[in-house]
Amino acid sequence: MKPAFVIPFYGAEIGGGAEMLCRRLAENLVQRGLEVEVLTTCLRDLGSSWNANYYPPGEYLINGVPVKRFLIRPMNPDIFVAVNNKLVARHPVSLEEEVDYLRNAVNSDALFSYIGDHKRERIYFFLPYLFGTSLNGVSAAPERSFLIPCLHNEGYAEMRVTRRMFQKASGALFLSKAEMALAKTLFDGLAGMETFLLGCGVDELGATDAAWFREKHKLGDAPFILYVGRKDATKNTPLVVDYFARIRRRNISAPPPSSAP
Repeated sequence: MKPAFVIPFYGAEIGGGAEMLCRRLAENLVQRGLEVEVLTTCLRDLGSSWNANYYPPGEYLINGVPVKRFLIRPMNPDIFVAVNNKLVARHPVSLEEEVDYLRNAVNSDALFSYIGDHKRERIYFFLPYLFGTSLNGVSAAPERSFLIPCLHNEGYAEMRVTRRMFQKASGALFLSKAEMALAKTLFDGLAGMETFLLGCGVDELGATDAAWFREKHKLGDAPFILYVGRKDATKNTPLVVDYFARIRRRNISAPPPSSAP
């Protein structure tokens, strides 16, 4: 049975965490001789218009991985942004607003039809959890569907439609014990589904030079925290900055911090 990864955006140039995880999983499985495929939309990436099919639909081969792209279902950005802003701010949303989100958070009817038509010969892995490709895609073949949710403690995780997706899927694979514990807390202990602690591999960087890094950024010998990621409220970056500022206030004898872009 062929494993198929389902994700809203896919490409070698996309640096998002879920997208990179999907790409490296697929590439490593292909390198080990497994027959896999990726099912995605014709969108370019998260930051591009969700109404613009950047790629033509059809079959691609990206770094040895077979990829099928499907046309996007048109969405209403005004409706989506209104609900999304409430979810990001952790404000309560009605069931009607959740449905509005569900209808506009990256969907592809052609993709859903393909999943349903080929469920006998495939097992599907959906990631990340918060887009229509997962929230609606699982329903096309629930008995063949597994989530790699990349779950966060955020407003999207608290939606009823998210709970419904977890209830329908056959299983879930988690990247950390903390993520699995959060899912069990939110979704009734994940009763009735298979759960696995998958973990996440990383590529080795090769030779490093800590002394050069400290000298370049004028860090001296002081301890420091290095954040590598998108500067975004949804990533809790402001919380990291706040915690760091509190540490500085409590240890005023520490040398001034140095920041780098």
